[in-house]
Amino acid sequence: GKEDGKGKIQNALWGLMLALTTWVIINTINPALTKCEINAVEVQLSALSVSGVLGGDVMSLGLLGANNALVAAGSAGGNSTKSQSQIDAEYANAYAGWTDADAELLKNDPNNAGALAKWEGIQMQIDSLDNIYANVAPTAPGGSASTVPGVTDNGWAIYNAALANTNTCQTNLKNLGCANSVYNTLDQFGYSIGPGDSTIELNKTLSKSSDWVKVDGGLSNSLPGDIVVSPTVGSMHGHTGFVTGIEGATIVSNSGGTMKQNYTATSWTKDLEGSRNLTTVVYRRK
Repeated sequence: GKEDGKGKIQNALWGLMLALTTWVIINTINPALTKCEINAVEVQLSALSVSGVLGGDVMSLGLLGANNALVAAGSAGGNSTKSQSQIDAEYANAYAGWTDADAELLKNDPNNAGALAKWEGIQMQIDSLDNIYANVAPTAPGGSASTVPGVTDNGWAIYNAALANTNTCQTNLKNLGCANSVYNTLDQFGYSIGPGDSTIELNKTLSKSSDWVKVDGGLSNSLPGDIVVSPTVGSMHGHTGFVTGIEGATIVSNSGGTMKQNYTATSWTKDLEGSRNLTTVVYRRK
């Protein structure tokens, strides 16, 4: 009857209000969660990279639409079909949602729930990009150290050490093992600077060592084999890794316990200096 009809209309209105309220709350915390976007890219990975999942079988995944295909096929030294500038742009777009005002808010209030939720959402996007490009071969500087002006024989050796340890576990400290990974990699290849697991300690050790020099201009003047470090300050965790491309085109560092090509100079600066408000220093082995 009429009462039943009124009840259904009231229930519908209450449901609509609940849905709208939920959307407003989620959009306030992280607008990215209310958007539905599919940005598939074409990527080719070597058969080795999927062997742990499919026993070395070639894997092919497809999405509808010729321009929206994600392809992972076994091929010798398979590389992403995207240029480094295109990859940099994708990282930049992901970081674009994190503003100076957001960084200032989190700096002044490290426990701010809204800022933390927004940052976590952006980090999820970055992690997704890291997973896509983790197996892309780092940009090599050339056939020998002499092909890149400024790269010493030691720098060339450290560059190759970083590549040799890419996609391997170099620490038991998981996400907090970036410095430990650098220490262990150097130790494995005869460039030991002592044991350690802190970016603060690593920065002090390299700055005092007579075998290492600070690079003027930081990442903009970095070369393959350099070490980049943004030391921890207070509760804001720092990070460190190996430069594997000219001017920081690619950087290999710890990610969850595994060494990966997971940064570029652009994304490093945006994350460590822009979002975390840390200082970046680059060191080079003489």
